[in-house]
Order: sequence, then C-alpha cells, then structure tokens
Amino acid sequence: MTVNEMLLQARLDSGMSQSKLASKLNVSRSTISNWETGYSPISLETAIEGFKALGVPMYPYLMSAIYGEELKAITAGTDIHEIRASLHKFVD
Repeated sequence: MTVNEMLLQARLDSGMSQSKLASKLNVSRSTISNWETGYSPISLETAIEGFKALGVPMYPYLMSAIYGEELKAITAGTDIHEIRASLHKFVD
C-alpha cells in the first residue's frame, strides 16, 4: 500500500468528500484526486496533514501497509481492546 492509497482509504473510511478534504488542506479537489489515483506523488508530511484533516490516526494504515492482511482488521474506528487483541494474535 502506498501513501497515496493510505490517504484514499482513510478518506473513504472517514466519509469525507474530496472537496471537503481539499478545502481543509487548501488545495484543489483535482489535487486530492491526483494523489489518490497515484497520478501525482504525495509527500509523507502532506499525507500526515491529510490524516489530521480527516481526523483519523495514520498508524492503522501504516500497519496495514507494513503487515498487509494480517492486521487489516485494525482501522481508524477500532477500539484499543480490539487493537490489542489483533496485535497479540499477530505476535503469537
């Protein structure tokens, strides 16, 4: 999973439109679209700002990028007890 794909998935998970995210980041909607499709690269710093604007933590998406399907159940809405259970299962 690329940084572009992480931002797209986070935006979809949050339910925020491209236009709303663009407004929060002071960029155009087409810029968001270009990032999400991978047409334009996005820096990690900008992606972090995107996650902040979406109001979701970046770590579940990073974990998914690093470990793939094994930790896919951990999303922005996952509570801490479920995260711990998933991580313990992964470590075991």
